[in-house]
Amino acid sequence: MAAAIHGKQIVILLLCTFSAAFADSCMRGKYNLTVLQSFSPWYTISDSTNATFHINLCDKLAQNSIPGAPNCPNNTSVCLVYPNGTSISYGNYTSDPQIHDTGSSGDLLFGLK
Repeated sequence: MAAAIHGKQIVILLLCTFSAAFADSCMRGKYNLTVLQSFSPWYTISDSTNATFHINLCDKLAQNSIPGAPNCPNNTSVCLVYPNGTSISYGNYTSDPQIHDTGSSGDLLFGLK
């Protein structure tokens, strides 16, 4: 599903619950992380915040080694990194590498291309 705002294509990424500028509980379903990362930076617009962030793939398991990937905590597979340096990590590794995770639904996160 895509639409356009001010001449830019919108690609819907995730349903997330947002608290201030942080993604508390993200991901429902199955997503190809490399494809998601290619759309960075991402933007979210809600009633309470308008935040931008980059998606970083994390390198915690040898079989999913990604050159230059950050070493994220708690065996997570994705970090959302905000311009102020704050990062939020979530998701569990699978061998795809893709994530299968459940979370609360909430605000739409989408990228502008």
